[in-house]
Amino acid sequence: MQRKDIKWVMNQVAHDIKFLAAHNLMDYSLLLIVETNPKWLEKMARKQTTKKVKQSLDNPIVEELMKNPDDIKSIRKITQDNEPSKLTLEFEAQGLNNRHKYISQNGKYIYHIAIIDYLQAYDLEKKSENFIKVWLYNREEYKISAVNPDMYMRRFFKFMRDQVVIN
Repeated sequence: MQRKDIKWVMNQVAHDIKFLAAHNLMDYSLLLIVETNPKWLEKMARKQTTKKVKQSLDNPIVEELMKNPDDIKSIRKITQDNEPSKLTLEFEAQGLNNRHKYISQNGKYIYHIAIIDYLQAYDLEKKSENFIKVWLYNREEYKISAVNPDMYMRRFFKFMRDQVVIN
């Protein structure tokens, strides 16, 4: 994922889990689907059939990269793209970007994101479950599911940041 895409996904996650914690809810999961954009695939297929692929060996960036393939600066010069792609702009113009669907900055992927699962209120039953597991069974509180919504929210966000939405 590109940095801008990671930021968008994590902002959506943060927004949703803050809402859930504010309503005393916990025990939820996230559905994140990364789909290759069919319009991007069509564009690539058209590009291949209409143009011959030309490699320019006199491109100074490519030459530098060939000399030193581990040079991250050369790789960034080739791959860096700060402007939204034409596909991204087209997708947005058609109103296809919405709260749960986002097209990547380069137009290649569509991200579908939603909080799913059974939304459990942190009520007397869950507080009792927490007490029993922590104090009677001597389990570490951050490892059990029955925790207060603020702790659940922080743990969920950390897991998403460190294990799921990574580059």
